[in-house]
Amino acid sequence: MPIVKKETEVERWFVEGEFNPMSVPQILVYMEHTGIKGKPNKKSRTGKPSTDEVTLKKLSGKDKFYRLLLEYRKIQKLKGTYVASNLGRLDKNDRIHPKWGHNPSTWRLSCEDPNWQNIPGRDMDEEDSLSREFRKCVVARDGCVLVEADFSAIEAVETGWFSNDKDYVRLARMGIHSYLLSHLIKDPADLSWPDDQLADHLARIKKENKESTGYYALKRTVHLTNYGGSPWMMQRVEPSIFPTIKSAADSQNFYLDLVPKLKQWQSSIRQRAARENCLGGNDHPFKLKHWFWDVVAYDRNGKQKPGSDWNRVVAFYPQSTAAGVLYEAVLRLHDPDSPYYVGDMFDGRTPLRALIHDSILGEVPVSSLDAYLERLTGSMLEPIREQPLDPSWGMGEFLQIGVDVKVGPNWADMESVQ
Repeated sequence: MPIVKKETEVERWFVEGEFNPMSVPQILVYMEHTGIKGKPNKKSRTGKPSTDEVTLKKLSGKDKFYRLLLEYRKIQKLKGTYVASNLGRLDKNDRIHPKWGHNPSTWRLSCEDPNWQNIPGRDMDEEDSLSREFRKCVVARDGCVLVEADFSAIEAVETGWFSNDKDYVRLARMGIHSYLLSHLIKDPADLSWPDDQLADHLARIKKENKESTGYYALKRTVHLTNYGGSPWMMQRVEPSIFPTIKSAADSQNFYLDLVPKLKQWQSSIRQRAARENCLGGNDHPFKLKHWFWDVVAYDRNGKQKPGSDWNRVVAFYPQSTAAGVLYEAVLRLHDPDSPYYVGDMFDGRTPLRALIHDSILGEVPVSSLDAYLERLTGSMLEPIREQPLDPSWGMGEFLQIGVDVKVGPNWADMESVQ
């Protein structure tokens, strides 16, 4: 019996499920459907392509779906970590009390439940940014204002002090990112200039180029390099800024060529930590000590490679010393015998609300604002007697860190004050 082909229409039914942007399997299906061949994360046990932030950043240039997915994840993280979860943490005065500690071990301040140190802030200059909208929720009581005083580039200044580099300390105070950019755009600042001329030049460079990709790339280069980041890590963390490892290496080399003492110091401090298994103690301004057991590791062929402490070693001195400087300033503010005492400025209680990385966040009645600002900045601008300077530098007897102060009714709408 012959077989005859016949076309006909058949109704088929299916259930269309909701797409869940947080579902890794669904994202992998989309990647496969669109022909994206992702790579697994190094720590992956399944061998499936990664859908982490670094991977999605790389893919966002090819498909806007991944850019939208990153934005969605950011919103969900902000909502889950800083909004929904905090409603149950409010006390009777609508205040939140995180648990404070030191993690990482380099003594950089941290807190949890919630982690107020890592609230996104990179987009604060955008009027409709998520960070700005969230920070508007942190408000001062009626008749009061919030005051945030930040140590200006303190960890960069400390890096210059520890590497015994007068020029680096000077540039860290005035704007090292602008100095690098001035050379990149062929309008170089000259270190032989007096302070006022150098400061004016760097301020102009920053004003004219602050929103440029080049300025941000150099800013990230300085931060990542100072804490031991390799070009591979720089490209992985910021793929939109450094599309290739070579572009990251070029930026890093450009930076290190202009500040040669930094590379020398990082190399010597790693060698010492690997040899002695510790840093700090008597040579630390605040006598802090850190043990290191894995500065250098070895691969299967016996070749040396960076260990898990490789980056932590170069971060220890600047971060732990910056923390010590911050704590000393706060102690002076709450010492009744100190001329900077502010411990009773909020209805007989302390106006201190939080320490955010290198800044002090306070809440003070408007009637006491001028007195508070004078004492707050006075304490923070105190010469750091634990850190003497070489007299030949002409920068005074002891190291000092500048202070930037902002005042406002909430944590977002704050204005700089002198």
